[in-house]
Amino acid sequence: MIIKLTEGTAVKVTGFKTGDTNYVSIRKMYRKKGDTEWKHAKDGISIPVDAAKKLRVAIKKQVEEGSFEALSK
Repeated sequence: MIIKLTEGTAVKVTGFKTGDTNYVSIRKMYRKKGDTEWKHAKDGISIPVDAAKKLRVAIKKQVEEGSFEALSK
């Protein structure tokens, strides 16, 4: 599944298995202006499914609470 963030950036979420462990892979994607095909960026993370479930709960809680802090420059 590719989730478009902006015209030039997206996140790709896939799953894979190594040995007895299932993983969720989250990869940053990009495309240059005028291109239609997404390409893999260097950034990404692969985490076991149990950790991905905890991450899903944490993201949902953060979004629902709506408590956001400004980043300092």
